[in-house]
Amino acid sequence: MFADCSVDFISAIYTEPKKVLNEWHRVLKVGGHIGIIVPSRKGLVPDKEAIGPPPWGHAFDYNVDMLQALVADMDGLEVKEIDTLGNGWSINFVLRKNK
Repeated sequence: MFADCSVDFISAIYTEPKKVLNEWHRVLKVGGHIGIIVPSRKGLVPDKEAIGPPPWGHAFDYNVDMLQALVADMDGLEVKEIDTLGNGWSINFVLRKNK
């Protein structure tokens, strides 16, 4: 859908993290950024949490280690920022394409 190295910034909702991150990496321009905000199950209130598969539930139980592992083998992406935010229920994750 998008040409290689044609996009400056990416932000989206997704359910297949490795597949999607590979595609984002492909289309992102060198020097471009990917901004990800994901839920962290530890901060969710159990009786308010959606159960089951997307779109009503969460497909993955994200944490900082999982997100770092997704990027670790992606040549050309670097982690610029990781913040668990003050509320504890989401993780702000910013990546930069450096080559």
